[in-house]
Amino acid sequence: MAYLTAADIAVLRDPEKVAQLCTPSHLAVVPAELMRLTLTGGARAGYPTDAIDAADAAFATVSAELAATEQLVDGYLAGRYVLPLSPVPGVLKGWVLDIVWFRLLGDRIGKPSEDSAALRYRDALRFLEQVRDGKLSLGASDPVVNDVDSEILIDAPGRSFTQTTLADY
Repeated sequence: MAYLTAADIAVLRDPEKVAQLCTPSHLAVVPAELMRLTLTGGARAGYPTDAIDAADAAFATVSAELAATEQLVDGYLAGRYVLPLSPVPGVLKGWVLDIVWFRLLGDRIGKPSEDSAALRYRDALRFLEQVRDGKLSLGASDPVVNDVDSEILIDAPGRSFTQTTLADY
């Protein structure tokens, strides 16, 4: 199961910005409404074929980043969870969105320390590392891990055989 879908991107981010980022540079930028329809699987019959082709190319970029991010997240979660996660915890969707958005933004000019997308990307990776290491939880479906320092308690009946009872054998 995907952590995030293209339809989620259309809802959580401005389709106009997605179109600007993802439309190949040799094509005209996809209109925002067409980008939204493409991301959500809506009807695009009223648009020219060249605009639909550009929207499909932009959609392919979004899909590729979603797939790459899903593999990245799976790499962090595979040691601790049975994949695919179903249902996907809501907290994870937000972090996955931050990773995908950072990847879609591509190369940017400026200081990474002042770039909010870069900061959210680093925070998302830090979150995944902490989930992987068992320091953070994804929710109720987390595997139960016994504490290494826990005390072992045994409740067993008394001894049946002793040196005295086994002396004749």
